[in-house]
Amino acid sequence: MLAKENTKARQILVDEKVAEGGIATLATLTPAELVEKANLALTDVSHRLAKKVSAVTANRLRNGGIVYELDLSEAASLIQENEEVRNSFMSLYSSEASVKPRLYPVIVERVPLSFKPESNADIRNLEEGNGICTGEIERARWIKPPARREANQRAAHLIILLTNPRTANRIIRDGIRAHQTLLWCRKLLKEPSRCLKCHKIGTGHFASQCPEDEEKCGTCGSNHRTRGCPVNDREGRYCINCKMRGHAAWDRGCPIFITQYDKLASKVPDNQYRYFP
Repeated sequence: MLAKENTKARQILVDEKVAEGGIATLATLTPAELVEKANLALTDVSHRLAKKVSAVTANRLRNGGIVYELDLSEAASLIQENEEVRNSFMSLYSSEASVKPRLYPVIVERVPLSFKPESNADIRNLEEGNGICTGEIERARWIKPPARREANQRAAHLIILLTNPRTANRIIRDGIRAHQTLLWCRKLLKEPSRCLKCHKIGTGHFASQCPEDEEKCGTCGSNHRTRGCPVNDREGRYCINCKMRGHAAWDRGCPIFITQYDKLASKVPDNQYRYFP
């Protein structure tokens, strides 16, 4: 656990947004060339820390982003937290490339539905009302799509993504105030993946690699997209994982989900801790 967190502390993510029809410059480079490029860009960081800083590895993600592992966690923190240093590091990359902040996801329980996570004003008011620095809440979203709510539902769980682990831990400990209500928070834990085409849990594949010919509905199990499902009550739901009626494939109370979660949690020690390291 400690070794893994130490590795994370030394990592930075460089992402490159490419317009339709454009060419991603990072996609053309080998891992060795990516490391060489990063080492040239780390000159200013080395100068500020008064010690040599080097990139150790460069791993390419499925979406094209590059995860660099540096040899010093102080260097990764400096790039993440200091805008001038970050801009200096990125000066050798294309204008479409940027360093993505590491985000700390927190679940806020029973948030009034009057809160609008897509509203910048509501996000900024949430920060201001809780002593959170402007911009530390990167974004927010409902944990469950609004279409899956009960007819008379008045509150729902919200996921907020923060850029500061200390702020995340503070609201996990103390709660957060929204719309004149004190709400309790907890760390979002890693869960088993579910394919959004066949909706099977723990298969290890995503929709783009799904071996099934037909798409299944995650709510009723029929051969149509979940978004267009006409079922709006529990009695009509059917889980294709445990083959039981009364709940959907996306229900966290499903016995198959619980079994898969327990199996995953034994391999992810971070799930056993209340706070972020």
